[in-house]
Amino acid sequence: MEIDLAAIVRFDFCEASSEESLKNQLSKMYDEEGEQFGGPIMGTGETWRRTIYSADGESFGDLPGFEEVFTLVEPDCRHILDVTTVAVLSDSQIRDLTEQDSSRTHVLQNELMESLNGVSESIPSIVDAERRDPPTVFYIEPAEEQEIGREGSSIDTEVMHEYLEEHQAFLGKFQFLLGHPIEFTGEDLITPQSSGADGTRSLTVLNTTASYEPQETEPWGPSWLRRIEGVLKPYFRTDDWLRHRRDLVADIDRETHGINDILKQEPDDVEAALSSEEDLEALRREWTDVYTKLVDEVAVLREETGWLDDEERTFATPISPPARPEQEVSIFDSYDEHLRELFTIVENDLDRVGQKLGRISQFIHDTVAARTASANVNLQKDIKNLTIILTVLTVVLAILSLVQFL
Repeated sequence: MEIDLAAIVRFDFCEASSEESLKNQLSKMYDEEGEQFGGPIMGTGETWRRTIYSADGESFGDLPGFEEVFTLVEPDCRHILDVTTVAVLSDSQIRDLTEQDSSRTHVLQNELMESLNGVSESIPSIVDAERRDPPTVFYIEPAEEQEIGREGSSIDTEVMHEYLEEHQAFLGKFQFLLGHPIEFTGEDLITPQSSGADGTRSLTVLNTTASYEPQETEPWGPSWLRRIEGVLKPYFRTDDWLRHRRDLVADIDRETHGINDILKQEPDDVEAALSSEEDLEALRREWTDVYTKLVDEVAVLREETGWLDDEERTFATPISPPARPEQEVSIFDSYDEHLRELFTIVENDLDRVGQKLGRISQFIHDTVAARTASANVNLQKDIKNLTIILTVLTVVLAILSLVQFL
């Protein structure tokens, strides 16, 4: 098998409010203004827009010698900017991968993929690379169409298994390992590069149709890239965004862990209670901002991942690896289960933290009212005592005045 094209695809996601900062950073990185495209979407009344930054791979001194590097910026989902960076491997890099032993190519492949981490460090990405691996795809396309048992929209698993066994050594160089999950998505085979924690955020995609056309210049990028984005990006976007917002909810949650952390401890000090109420009001403003954003975003993301409510997925077929012919292992089933759980967790967090803030707010409000009432009672007592003292003084003064005239 001869590889005609290999590329690394890196997904990042940014707040829509950071678009100006993002484009400034990309302009510095590429040393040019991005080329902008856009227009109406037929039948919807909406518009699309896309900005492309591109440069020769050799112009990036801190990256390996890629053939080409380009970045697409587009608001595919409301409130969210998708940033897709692609590094096309050079012929020499492809030769290094295909001619070396698979134990070495795994290291080289990881080095190439991790080299794009520097791109995210230069843009306002919501993904914290120190906490979890960024979603990255290693794409390969052979020079000729592969006979994998495709029958229309279905697949002959027996032919597929024979293909995987026949090319086991070569595909192993790109982490297509027998016994690991392998998915068929119409034109591509997809496999995770690791079965460990969060391993499904690094994938290898094999295009079996050999559809690459070097002259492609569409503003939306080459067809193979749009196909990968359509299949994989909704998962990564939803996962990263919900985790990002959940971190913000968790920060507020920690700030409201226990009433004593909020309420000033002076038992009768009205000013202390009012200060606590002011602190809580600031926290409530922060919570309202996070809450209103997340409610909107959850609704949009649920719309984008509507297939999670379907009993059967139609765009992906799990392939039983020959090492385990009795067991179908699906990365997309894992994705679906994870996102369903994440949606539930985030929505439960919203309800729980919101109710907790409401109870705390009511408690502090009642505390302020009680301390104010107590202060008023004490004030009335002080006024009463002062009135008695003044009355006594007045009587004494009056008696003294009368004594002077006697």
